Amino acid sequence: MSEEIEYSSEMGVELVAKMGDDKMVAQAARVSTLGLENDREKYVGLVKALMREGHWSPFMHPTMTIAFDVPLFVRSQLVTHYSLARSEFSMRYAEAKPKFYVPSKHRKLVQVGKSLDYRRERGTDEQKHHVQLAHEQQAILAWAEYEEMIEAGVANEVARNVLPQSTYTTLWLTGNLRSWMSFLSNRNDPHAEAETHSAAAAVAAIFAYHYPVTYSAWNENR
Repeated sequence: MSEEIEYSSEMGVELVAKMGDDKMVAQAARVSTLGLENDREKYVGLVKALMREGHWSPFMHPTMTIAFDVPLFVRSQLVTHYSLARSEFSMRYAEAKPKFYVPSKHRKLVQVGKSLDYRRERGTDEQKHHVQLAHEQQAILAWAEYEEMIEAGVANEVARNVLPQSTYTTLWLTGNLRSWMSFLSNRNDPHAEAETHSAAAAVAAIFAYHYPVTYSAWNENR
């Protein structure tokens, strides 16, 4: 093995596939007639009305599958959204990759205030140095122990136990637009953990690009 360790502060988010568009939302609402054809003004107005009145079923027909390349502690937050189908790289059946999360220099490190009602502050240069060094040292130690166990014939499912929460994994999530809106309501929020917020912001950008009418209507009615 002896692969070189990679450090990253990035949250990888990429569209794998999509089905449907904004027009499909309107067509689903008018499934008995399908009389909208290509009249953009009519279907845009209908999508906005559906969102405004909280008629969610039509938004459950288009879907997106999104791939995430994130550390384990972010994965743990993403998979709590049970309406999203999930497939994940298995460190039980395959060997892990030596990629570990280290906070960027812009990551705010200090929590100030009460639980559930706090703000984050930058922290001192000394704290930043300590955080970076601690993350890198633990990654080096954990990866060395992991490699030694694998090379000694220890099963992946046992060797993986020494890997820290900063280890990156690959995850696919699939859901309809209603599910992704719920996801974004929780995760694309200033109160969300910084790394999870970053991943969710990338999801929001994908959503807005491929379903601009739905995304705009949702933002207007949040």
